Amino acid sequence: MEGVLGVGSRVKHPAYGDGVVIRLHPAAYELTFTLYGVKLVGRDYDKWEIVEAIPAEEEVSFTE
Repeated sequence: MEGVLGVGSRVKHPAYGDGVVIRLHPAAYELTFTLYGVKLVGRDYDKWEIVEAIPAEEEVSFTE
């Protein structure tokens, strides 16, 4: 994967299904999944399908 996924990027995870990036952490994405709720997934994870990549405006989310 090239670059960092931004908040709002959509993915399809092989175990968790459809998800959306909701926050960026230094080493992980925080995503919300339709059936499994909020999960952390490492930034280097490459087994999912990126449905829509939105460029990150910042490397880490600082908001609550």
